[in-house]
Amino acid sequence: AFSMLNVCFSNDKLLSIGMPKPPKFTDYIKYCIETTKHLSIQQQMEVDFK
Repeated sequence: AFSMLNVCFSNDKLLSIGMPKPPKFTDYIKYCIETTKHLSIQQQMEVDFK
């Protein structure tokens, strides 16, 4: 539903008050894989869409 709102998020304000830049996806994808390798796609979707 959120994606249908035509809203674009910007990190500019967060960065201007000292929040560090987010890591690149390629820097943490290994953790995503490691922590979900025991779950099926359906199980992951059930968690994501609660």
